[in-house]
Amino acid sequence: MTGPDLNQLWSDFLTAWPPERVRQMTLEEYTNPGKDDAFIYWVESRLEKLGRIWGGSAFKFGIYCRDKTVAKEASGGRVWGEKYAWLSKFGAILESDPYGPSLAVLCEAQLEIMGLLRKLRVKP
Repeated sequence: MTGPDLNQLWSDFLTAWPPERVRQMTLEEYTNPGKDDAFIYWVESRLEKLGRIWGGSAFKFGIYCRDKTVAKEASGGRVWGEKYAWLSKFGAILESDPYGPSLAVLCEAQLEIMGLLRKLRVKP
């Protein structure tokens, strides 16, 4: 990809995920594994040409929707709920409440990262 193409890719991301949408996104929008427009899909896959973050576990996103829902006990700073798994440092999540405190913490962290990244420019 050329510089202009990379700038367009970043522009497409900011159009799809402006800061206001990030502030208001639901847990489903953040981590939906069945959608290629989910926030974490954008960051890991669609923005790959700007930098790779593949590999490791999905815990790199702080919270994710589990594909294997076998019961698992919390350990090593990680919590596995019925539908979601998350880092324990983000606190408790009520799985029936998609606006739990962990999502709010993650949204603020993502906004901070987006603010820093917005200052970067891809050179043509």
